[in-house]
Amino acid sequence: MICDDYKKIAVSRACTLISDRLYRLASIGFATFGVFVLAKCAIQHFLEIKSQAASMHGLESIKCIQGVLNF
Repeated sequence: MICDDYKKIAVSRACTLISDRLYRLASIGFATFGVFVLAKCAIQHFLEIKSQAASMHGLESIKCIQGVLNF
């Protein structure tokens, strides 16, 4: 009987450790994805401003770089 109780405790601790690791891994993944999306939007915004300024001056090289980020 006592051995069964220890087995139950060991299994519950193992499940808790696995779920904690999965939650931590998922949290890191979502944070990384969020940083990627924010950086991508910021770069696109910056390039749009540069593109508008370049179109006023007749420069086309900035528009080529902007097309690379639109995937």
